[in-house]
Amino acid sequence: MINNIKVNRHIATKNLPTTLTISLLLIIASNIAIAPIFERAYAIKEFNLDVEIEDNEIKRGDTQHMTVTVKNDDTDDRVSDANVKLTVYPPDSESTTAHDETDNNGEATFDVEIDDKAETGTYDVDIRVSKDGYDTKTVNTSFDVVRSSGSHDDWDEDEDYNGSSSSSVSSAAASASAASSENGNSDSSAASSASSANNSDDYDDDSSSSSSSSSAVGDAAAAAAAASGASSAAAAAAGNAAAAAAASGGDASSAASAAVSENGGSSSSAAAAASAAAAAAASSSDDGDSEGNDSSSSAASSTSEEDGD
Repeated sequence: MINNIKVNRHIATKNLPTTLTISLLLIIASNIAIAPIFERAYAIKEFNLDVEIEDNEIKRGDTQHMTVTVKNDDTDDRVSDANVKLTVYPPDSESTTAHDETDNNGEATFDVEIDDKAETGTYDVDIRVSKDGYDTKTVNTSFDVVRSSGSHDDWDEDEDYNGSSSSSVSSAAASASAASSENGNSDSSAASSASSANNSDDYDDDSSSSSSSSSAVGDAAAAAAAASGASSAAAAAAGNAAAAAAASGGDASSAASAAVSENGGSSSSAAAAASAAAAAAASSSDDGDSEGNDSSSSAASSTSEEDGD
C-alpha cells in the first residue's frame, strides 16, 4: 500500500510542468487571435473631406454656395449623418456659423449671403466634421469678396462696418445657413440676413404698395373710358389723371371725368371713367387698411381741405 501511494505522487508531480506549459501556450495563442478583432472593432476611422466653393471671388450682395463632401479615408465610401459645422470669418466683422448633417450622398450644402455693404477682402472658412467612430477633422479654405460694379456701393471703407457711421449698415458682413432641408436638423441660428435697416425696408414696401394702387386706379379709369366709346387719347388721359390723383391722395374719380371731357369724350364716357376710378380707389383703400396703410383716410382728408378752402 505504501509503495503504491508513493508511485502515484511521483506520477502527479511529473505531469504538472507539462500541464502548466500547455495552459500558457493556449492563453498566448488566444490573445494573439483575439487582439486584431478588438483592434478592428474599436479602431477610430478617419474622414476624407472635400470642400467645393462655387466662386473663389464673389461680389457684394451675392450668395456664396458651398458643398462639403465627407468620405471614409480608407474605403472612400461616402459618410452619411456626419455633423458639419461651417464658420465664416470676414476680415473685420463678426463670424457667422451654420450646422448641417450629410445626406445619403455624404454631402452637406451651405449658402453664405454677403451683405451689400460688406467689407471686401479674404473671408476665411473653417469646416469641422464629426461623427461617432470617427476622428473629428477640421479643414480650412477661403474666398474673396470684391465690390460690385454699381457705383452706389463705393462707400468709405475706412469707416467702421459695424454700423457706427451709418444706421443702414447692419452688424454682419455675411450670414451662413444650411442650404439643404432634407435632414430636418439644419441649425440656422446664425442665418440672420445682413440687410438694410428695418425702417428703410418698411418705407420701400409702403412706396411700392402705393405706386401699385395708383396704377390700378388709372388702369381702371382708362379701360372704362375706352369701353364706353372714348378715343384712345381720351382714355389714356383719364388713366393718367386718375393715377396721379390717387398717388397724391386726390379725387381720382373727378380727375378721370375731367380728363375725358377735356379730350373730346362724351358725358357717358366721362361718367364711366369716373365710376371705375372711384371703385378702384375704394378697393385699393380697403387693401391698404388691412396692411396698416390707410390711403382712404388720406384721400378724404385731402378732399376735406380742398372743400374748406
